Amino acid sequence: MPKRKMIVFGLAVSLIAGFLLTFSAPQKASAEFGDKVMNRYASKAGIAPVVFPHWFHRVRVQCRVCHPSVFQMQAGANDVDMQKILSGEFCGKCHNGKVAWAPIYCDKCHSGKMGIDPAVLLQQGQTPSPNVVNPPAAAAGIPAAAPPAAPAPAKAAPKKK
Repeated sequence: MPKRKMIVFGLAVSLIAGFLLTFSAPQKASAEFGDKVMNRYASKAGIAPVVFPHWFHRVRVQCRVCHPSVFQMQAGANDVDMQKILSGEFCGKCHNGKVAWAPIYCDKCHSGKMGIDPAVLLQQGQTPSPNVVNPPAAAAGIPAAAPPAAPAPAKAAPKKK
């Protein structure tokens, strides 16, 4: 009997620990294989790029739900902006508060890193803005830093006798 109690106790502790680790800390969106970085307007506005979890959506709905009626299947062909989403176009077809959560939680989508490697965007057919390469400090929430100090002059090597 004591062995069975120990097993039950161990399982209970594991479940509680798993629950606490899963739900106690805020979950930050991150890029996974197949995710798309959308940054046509975000960085220009000083906002983090959108990370679209394509495969998260793909395992839940068939391709034809979105393609080609909502999104064209060519990188850069969809001029997605917040005004269009809020008016029910693109992501707003489902993310309207009825089918899926409404687009009022900015960080759920705008979870990309400021200063993302422009090669990633070019690979996806997007043109990186100058803010992607050098994000404005204020937009990234970073206090302005002083310019880097000039390097110290090199010491002359001692002369050999």
